[in-house]
Amino acid sequence: MSLPLQSLLWVARELRPGGLWGYYHYPYCNDYQPLATTCMPLIKKMNKELSWMFRSSAALYPSLYVRYWSGFSPRARHQHARLNLLEGLEARRRDNPTAPVLPYLWFRYHDTPRLLSPVDIVNTLGLTRVLGGQGAVVWGGTADLATKRQCLDFKAYAEGKLGPLVRYLAHLPRAKLRRLLASRARLRRGVRTALREVKTRAVDGTGRCSNRVLGECT
Repeated sequence: MSLPLQSLLWVARELRPGGLWGYYHYPYCNDYQPLATTCMPLIKKMNKELSWMFRSSAALYPSLYVRYWSGFSPRARHQHARLNLLEGLEARRRDNPTAPVLPYLWFRYHDTPRLLSPVDIVNTLGLTRVLGGQGAVVWGGTADLATKRQCLDFKAYAEGKLGPLVRYLAHLPRAKLRRLLASRARLRRGVRTALREVKTRAVDGTGRCSNRVLGECT
């Protein structure tokens, strides 16, 4: 047990008892190995030794960061996210069954400034919903929004891709989402359908949602 890390959790929960206190990136799984099919045994052993941390946390925050290069295909990114998320869910089951699992996701790739593709958005956030995560934290750093151009680009991305796809995932029945993630062809069709709906609303100026695709507007 690390007394400083434990003490920080105790103090945080004492001062702000309503906060979902926990440590980002824990539990770990693999260090960006594109061909991995299971978590490394050494890391799984370490996670069991960190049971004290998970028991003391109000929420668990595994990382779903994905890489663009380094041998990562969309399928490999999906598998990487899946393994990390499953390890977080296993830690919850073992150590803290009432804690929500809220994975962290960077809106860009870990090794390039490229923003996440629509397929990778659905492959990570959709997977979180299918496997039983209670939500997700989508974040970035100040360097991602340091210029006016970056801010405008992200605004267009959030309004035209990220936001609509989050709405799509929130309203899609879980069984249908599971089938969509199981097939690359269905996944691409689902993404195209969701984004086409947004473009149609923008063109006709109605602002209306299609219940069939996105659910009711708020």
